Amino acid sequence: MRKPRVYIDHKYKCITINGPYEYNVKLDRCRDYPSILGWAAHLSGKRWADADMVNAFIGAALKAHGLRHPGF
Repeated sequence: MRKPRVYIDHKYKCITINGPYEYNVKLDRCRDYPSILGWAAHLSGKRWADADMVNAFIGAALKAHGLRHPGF
């Protein structure tokens, strides 16, 4: 069974992004809108991160912290 491209890993308290390698962002480093936006910008600069992956990260980060935003 294949892992999702982006998921919340509650055991390790991070969001895991499966690109060419596993990339983890600790939940305490993306806890509010400004930090989520900063990580989204950072991920956008990765050659392996496409728009769907960055959007999935944003959605996972919002969900992990109970935040809302139109479209997610």
